[in-house]
Amino acid sequence: TAMAGMDMGATGMGDMGMANTATDATAMATDIARRKNKTYKKHTGIMICPSTLARHLRGKWQKLLDIAVDAIAPLLPLQRKVVFDNFGGRGMGDDPKYIALYLKKHYPKARLIWLAANPQEDFPEGIEPVRIYSRKARYHLYTAKVWVDNFKSLPKPEKRTGQFYIQTWHGGILGLKQAEAQVEEQLAPAYVAAAKRDAQMTDLMYSDNDFVRNIFQTSFWYNGPVLKKNLPRLAPILHPAEGLRAEIQKKLHIPPEKKMLLYAPTFRQNNEASLYFWNYEKVLEAMARRFGQSYVLLLRLHPNVAKLAEGLRYSDHVIPASGYPDMQELITAADALITDYSSTAFDCAITRKPVFLYGPDLSDYLARERSLAVDLKELPFKINATIEELCADIANFSPMAYNRNVDAFFNKIGLEENGEGDRQIAEIIAKQLDL
Repeated sequence: TAMAGMDMGATGMGDMGMANTATDATAMATDIARRKNKTYKKHTGIMICPSTLARHLRGKWQKLLDIAVDAIAPLLPLQRKVVFDNFGGRGMGDDPKYIALYLKKHYPKARLIWLAANPQEDFPEGIEPVRIYSRKARYHLYTAKVWVDNFKSLPKPEKRTGQFYIQTWHGGILGLKQAEAQVEEQLAPAYVAAAKRDAQMTDLMYSDNDFVRNIFQTSFWYNGPVLKKNLPRLAPILHPAEGLRAEIQKKLHIPPEKKMLLYAPTFRQNNEASLYFWNYEKVLEAMARRFGQSYVLLLRLHPNVAKLAEGLRYSDHVIPASGYPDMQELITAADALITDYSSTAFDCAITRKPVFLYGPDLSDYLARERSLAVDLKELPFKINATIEELCADIANFSPMAYNRNVDAFFNKIGLEENGEGDRQIAEIIAKQLDL
């Protein structure tokens, strides 16, 4: 149709048009306000505040532009581009990051759009940041052939015929916590409605193990295929970039001779900083005694509660790492991990690095937060309730027994993982883009 062939610049919704829309609307509204003021004063003798009238007219103009995007963009041809999101605009991370980087390197004809709360952050050349929830973001969602997201409550327009949506989820190899339909009664009704709508639009999910594939098929309100594929987020962990460890030590001002113990707990709804503050020094001493070298602790809180990190105490041995953007890079660089009920335990264990669990609030967590998806007795790690138990667990660490337990657990859940997930999922996307 003539409408379908319209150039986005001609409709005022192209990339240049999108960028200049707000400025043009302001200028237009201000000009109209001045002219209307003169007419109104001539007949009434009253002067209306130009800025007030300009704001009113600008608001109407913006609503008209929103209507225009929703009316015209769905009629435009789909383009060879992919729209990515990570946790509702948090920037590059998780599976979407590593899929995008692989596409950028191996499929340069694909246009890559990243929805970001802060488009001014540093993004790699070839990946275009667009402010999430903006008119321009909706235009790209309407006209991209492929969507990739790890977050189910991002408002999306109705998926068009010919569009393909990959929901990567964000639970890693295995999320310890129950999720979605398993805890539907504990979730906000608005989230459940959004997640069900998202599931209806999803074309593909994947996992690297049979246990999680079954959860996706039975508890995510999703009826489509769940492929057995490697996880893109594990590619940098299993195939680490040369020099990454030294780069992270430099960024975090850690002496190169120091070993790194990463502490990365999951979040709690009550947002109490005291939960994440304990006797770090005692644990570092236990690590030094057991492994024979001096350690520093990298403290990285979950993004949902990262603001609490400002109230914690740091030193030469306790390094703030909550602001470091890529958890996978921290796991890659670290020599050992302490967590609680987080899926990062398995992301780290796949490297066979030591993993220790510290959950002093386990009973309260199970009562107030979420039930666990796995019987604690089946885990290859012990959950320690006190610092004394944690230090004893470290002192008694046996690499042979640990590797045997991890191997048995991964075999039980049917894990198949070799760090090729970025390539595997990128190839699926390239096929959708006819590349």
